[in-house]
Amino acid sequence: MTAPTVTGARAIAADLGRIVGASHVEVGPATLVPYQTGATFGFSGVPSAMVRPGNADEVSRVLRWAKERRIPVVPRGAGTSWPPRPPRLAAASCSP
Repeated sequence: MTAPTVTGARAIAADLGRIVGASHVEVGPATLVPYQTGATFGFSGVPSAMVRPGNADEVSRVLRWAKERRIPVVPRGAGTSWPPRPPRLAAASCSP
């Protein structure tokens, strides 16, 4: 059995929205700008989506969804490189 594929921001948003709720998924290019980099020098990338799971079950389901589709996931905190609290999850695809 081959892994399901997801292409395009709308498909990603629809899939992830079914897991965490549409209001907790960002896919618009302008809304993703703050998530392209953190304070760590040399690390950057354009995410396909930013996801804000509300609980451990949603985190698990988002990670399972990404693994099935071979989409890299990059956890992100406040973007300061110093996590004073648990990071939120940013699902980021490094390829279009």
